Amino acid sequence: MAARKPAIVAGPGPIAATRAAIKSLPGMTADCRDGEWRVTINLYRLSERFPDRKTQWCEAKQEAMAYYTEDADDAIGTARAMSAHWESGK
Repeated sequence: MAARKPAIVAGPGPIAATRAAIKSLPGMTADCRDGEWRVTINLYRLSERFPDRKTQWCEAKQEAMAYYTEDADDAIGTARAMSAHWESGK
C-alpha cells in the first residue's frame, strides 16, 4: 500500500461537513485525503471493546474494517451502516 498524504485540515465546506456528520455517529471516524474518504471505527472505541488486545492489534483491526470511497454521500451512508452494526454488538 502506498504511503498516504497528510489529512486535509478541516475548515468550512463540504469536507468538514462530511467529516462532522461521520464523527457524530457512535464509534465512527473519517478522514479525506486527495479526495478519497476513509471511514472506520474509532481506535479508542476498538480498544474499549477489546481491552485485552494491544494497540497494534486494534490498529490492524481498524484498517481491516476501513472503507474507502471518493463519494462523500457513500462515505456517510457507509458510516451510518457501520455505526449501527458497531452499536448492535455492544
